[in-house]
Amino acid sequence: MGKIKNKKIMLSTVWSALINTFLSVTSTSYRLAIKIAKAHDVALNAAKADPEIGAMYTAFHPLYINLNNAYTVWQTQRGSQHGETVAFESSIATLSSQKVAAWDVAAQVVYNKHSSDYAKLFPNNRTPFQNGSQNNRIAAVAALSGALTGIVPLAAVKTDVDAFLSEITSAQNTQHDALNSTLMQSGAVEDARVAVCVKMFGNYGRLVGKYEESLMKVADFFPLKYLRQSHQIFFTRIIKPGVVHTIVKHTFATPDSVIVDINSAATGRIFLSDTKDDKSLTKGVAFAANSHQIFPIASLGNIATATYLIIVNTDANINLDYDVELA
Repeated sequence: MGKIKNKKIMLSTVWSALINTFLSVTSTSYRLAIKIAKAHDVALNAAKADPEIGAMYTAFHPLYINLNNAYTVWQTQRGSQHGETVAFESSIATLSSQKVAAWDVAAQVVYNKHSSDYAKLFPNNRTPFQNGSQNNRIAAVAALSGALTGIVPLAAVKTDVDAFLSEITSAQNTQHDALNSTLMQSGAVEDARVAVCVKMFGNYGRLVGKYEESLMKVADFFPLKYLRQSHQIFFTRIIKPGVVHTIVKHTFATPDSVIVDINSAATGRIFLSDTKDDKSLTKGVAFAANSHQIFPIASLGNIATATYLIIVNTDANINLDYDVELA
């Protein structure tokens, strides 16, 4: 037997039937994984009177529930992390403006700004408190605290510096803990997604075996519109307040519609444009917060010339969390 001279070529020619489609199409979207898993779960449940399908449902349903629960916990944790990040960034902003200004003014009451004593407290004036990394700004507060030690006329300033140092350090630690927790929960969602997709692929094989002489019946157990990869139809994203985002470039037809699910308290608009990243705030239609709406494509713009589907977060403070599906 001769040697295999090029293993790379051999390994790259994987039979497509052995590729888990469920894993590949959901690799960038947990919500799409949930949509596909839900449809499969519902279909199995409806046909579970058949013992073979009932066995599939019994094995699959707990995995689907676990994915749903893991995703919910992760989303809740992401919200918590965002809140902790806002709190920490607020402390940094307070340091850069109000706090360092008050400490600097108080120091100048005791020491001339051009004196060596003042320079010991603020060797680079306010710059270290207002520029550089967050860690460096916190380090500047710690250095000021040390420099104030023993200066009786500035005892009240030292007390305030120490209190703020404790506050901002605590806020930073809390933010780091929240980030670590979010990463852990994300890992749990990914594990749950993989488990669900592996089981769906297994069920696909079992259903092919069951209906080998009438394969179209297999289609009843899966939402094929999400699994066909000729073009993407499901889009999900979180965009910041005031941001305009181009969802997709697509040629639309009169019967088409767009399904919009808003999963946050933000409001916005969705429209068609002939220009990418069109920043219009008046085109198309408005959508409500935490809503499910279906819009005829013609209501979003002129389909004869407009090929860019665009969404804008019109809220000034809240992130827009959306799912958009082309139907």
